Amino acid sequence: MLLTHVQQAEEAGFEAAMCSDHFHPWSEVQGQSGSAWSWPGSALQATSLTMGTVCAPGQRYHPAVIAQAAATLTEMHRGQETFIRGCGSWVLPELER
Repeated sequence: MLLTHVQQAEEAGFEAAMCSDHFHPWSEVQGQSGSAWSWPGSALQATSLTMGTVCAPGQRYHPAVIAQAAATLTEMHRGQETFIRGCGSWVLPELER
């Protein structure tokens, strides 16, 4: 389903997509939470979109594991992958809807 969504986004004219390293969506409105280090590889292969991954290193994975995953996607899909570090905040009022 996630791959279908990014393909449809590209068809609709979007130039980029984002995913987050959440184990579970913050709310049902957000849909699915695929692994941020596996499904983007399929999205990058199947589209020409730039793909961003938001992650807060340290809470779930050692920073070296995150660096390896981000570097792998970058090498495989040069110019399409963007890595964004987050703070890992548990309180996000905009997501409480």
